[in-house]
Amino acid sequence: PSAAGAGLAYDAGVLSVNVTGLGMGVANDAVTLTSSSDPGAAAAVLASDSAGWLNLQGLNAAVGLRSPYVSTFSGDLSLTPAADLVLSPASDLVH
Repeated sequence: PSAAGAGLAYDAGVLSVNVTGLGMGVANDAVTLTSSSDPGAAAAVLASDSAGWLNLQGLNAAVGLRSPYVSTFSGDLSLTPAADLVLSPASDLVH
């Protein structure tokens, strides 16, 4: 039977993982997957830190983003839509 295919290779009794660019590493008898909670502008497999936070250089949410709370680490919060800013709370009240 064949164990190779879909990124796997088998040669002379050694099975190897042939995947690059995904934080994958191969050592003797081990395949590792490296993740990051703060990858900057680099491509990475994402994982939150021990406090549950994930730091990204940018985020494009094409359909929507949902959260009950928005804050800043420091400084002002800027909203810069390409068109109008529409606030439509269910209570019709904006503080």
